[in-house]
Amino acid sequence: LEIDEDVEREAQRVACGGADEDAVKLMGLRKVYPGGKIAVRNLSFGLKRGECFGFLGINGAGKTTTMKMLTGDVHPSHGTATLGGFDILSQQIEVRRQIGYCPQFDALFDLLTVREHLELFGAIKGVPQNLLDRVVTEKIHQLNLTDFENKLAGSLSGGNKRKLSVAIAMIGNPAIIFLDEPSTGMDPVSRRFMWDVIANISTRGKESTIVLTTHSMEECEALCSRVGIMVGGRLRCYGSVQHLKSRFGDGLMLDVKLKLSGSFGAEQVLVMERQNDFCRFKVRSSTEEVKLSKMFALIEEVKTKIHIREYSVSQTTLEQIFNSFASQQEEEQGVARGVYQGN
Repeated sequence: LEIDEDVEREAQRVACGGADEDAVKLMGLRKVYPGGKIAVRNLSFGLKRGECFGFLGINGAGKTTTMKMLTGDVHPSHGTATLGGFDILSQQIEVRRQIGYCPQFDALFDLLTVREHLELFGAIKGVPQNLLDRVVTEKIHQLNLTDFENKLAGSLSGGNKRKLSVAIAMIGNPAIIFLDEPSTGMDPVSRRFMWDVIANISTRGKESTIVLTTHSMEECEALCSRVGIMVGGRLRCYGSVQHLKSRFGDGLMLDVKLKLSGSFGAEQVLVMERQNDFCRFKVRSSTEEVKLSKMFALIEEVKTKIHIREYSVSQTTLEQIFNSFASQQEEEQGVARGVYQGN
């Protein structure tokens, strides 16, 4: 597959030393499992202090394997990375002092309370004994766990277990924090609260660099300064959310509510969805860019004629771009299965 120009440019920046001062730097990181399965293919990129980087991809894309290589859980087959200037292969003790990690599945002790968890991990992280009680109390308040601080972890709801896992990752104020699907199992209010906590220590406060994997495009848009989408172990695109929308969004979305049901002449657009009096269209751009001003002028002109009651125009969403890349991986996996099964 052809390497994306943004991905290639970032790899060259890393190779030329432009990322040497970055908080996180990956250099040709690769993982091949026994049997020849390539989970991660030569990742190279850097993240500055205070960034929140969104690592996107469907299950099996290589996100969690990459995270496990960076945290020392899995040994890379080739390449290396530095975290806070320390090499993940030769300076693992120093690396672990730099990082906090919230795994995809909660790794909690059922018979320890919330406070006991944070006291334990705070001590492991090197929080001085005379400061430990204050640091733990602050973290409990920060994650809104005050009502549960003396409850056993095994009795917590799924959402509060995730909050505790994130609190453990943040205790001791590590320079780099890895959050693997941190808001899984949370209700919408708790999720928004969590986003605020993450933003306060990364993009707002510039205290820590966050590497975030998520299946929520809304979460990504709310938090991430830059995004990378992985497909089949490769980084297929890299940049800010707005950059990806501008680059990979091939048109505008038009939502319309009609005064009357029935069809009308719109052969030049793709109908994405239709329910009763609501229609969603994708207006594809050709060689000429589709401009919002032109779109509004056109709709106002024909509004009465085709019985439009109300309408809205928007950019292609990050979710639509992600789905486009995700379908590529599913197609590749389908081809691979077919070859393997002799189909």
